[in-house]
Amino acid sequence: MTDLLALARVLGATKANGSGTLSLNASFSGPQKGPLNYSGTASIPNARLTTGSSSGPTTIRTANVQFNGTTANISAEGLSSGGLALSNLKTTAAINKGVVTLSPLNAQIFGGSAAGVITVDTRPDPQALALNLKLDGIDANQLLSATTSVKNTLYGSLAATPNLKLRLYSGTDALARSMNGTLGLNLTKGRLAGVNIMNQLATIGKFVGYSVNPQNLTTIQKLSGDLAIVNGVASTKNLELQMDEGSLAATGSMNLADQTLNMKTTAVITSSVSQQAGGNRIGGFMQTALANSKGELVIPAIVTGSFAHPHFAPDVEQMAQMKLKNLLPTASSPGKALTNILGGSKAQPGSQQPVGNAVGDVLNSIFNKKKK
Repeated sequence: MTDLLALARVLGATKANGSGTLSLNASFSGPQKGPLNYSGTASIPNARLTTGSSSGPTTIRTANVQFNGTTANISAEGLSSGGLALSNLKTTAAINKGVVTLSPLNAQIFGGSAAGVITVDTRPDPQALALNLKLDGIDANQLLSATTSVKNTLYGSLAATPNLKLRLYSGTDALARSMNGTLGLNLTKGRLAGVNIMNQLATIGKFVGYSVNPQNLTTIQKLSGDLAIVNGVASTKNLELQMDEGSLAATGSMNLADQTLNMKTTAVITSSVSQQAGGNRIGGFMQTALANSKGELVIPAIVTGSFAHPHFAPDVEQMAQMKLKNLLPTASSPGKALTNILGGSKAQPGSQQPVGNAVGDVLNSIFNKKKK
């Protein structure tokens, strides 16, 4: 590995060190500062590489490399770096002054597949990583546990389109705070541990015919939406959750580093569950809950706290706006009213959706009508 690392230092990875064995049959030509032309092959079993980065070492169980011009075709098994573990990796790598571009890349990761482009800048400490990928069938808990402080909380099969930049810090909090970019997600067959959302909604709505579920979890049929992330704070305006009992739409922010939440939500309970809960006889009817034309209970709520311990509270401002504007969503489209009430404003990266003063808006509207 010593000879290979010497070459890596010439190409710009000035802090590269490591251990392992290398079988190399290749020739390199060109100026010392590059770019170089390569030809030949290399085999790397059981290697351990460090670049002085706080992200820790990169380990490779086995890799085969075919050099071709200014790029290298790589096939690797068991590659791990910064909490990310890839297998069955196939890619073409180009190195330019310490910047490694893997494109196109195909690999298995966290039980699913990844395809796209990964760029690693080995020059700063910690190294800078850019991801433009399409993920499919990913184990959501494994991914979140490796890259954020959200562990053993969200489970399911995840499809996602991350377009992110981050730094490979060794701690998950620091890694999460370095995240910037966008993320589209679609999770199915999942569950949210630590909170039973129906129990929370039953408390807000003061359901009369509802038996508290002893299971402290929420079964997820589908969770989808788009996130704009700045320094680890993810903002959304279109997050939707489908549960067995109904659906929920959310807008606001989630901090991926400290796990804090600041969100406005609208939950719509199916008509069958609404009738079991008491329908218009519930204690919170017309105060914390409304009924739409389909007989579904609509409950607006503010969610704060953390991923592990979310706190649901009645959203009296959103309630007032729903009454005034007669905007009642349905279980099949829970986000429609929420978007209209908030003005349909697009979430800015890293920002929180403005809650506003809905009560004041209601009073102003009433007085303005009287003046007319």
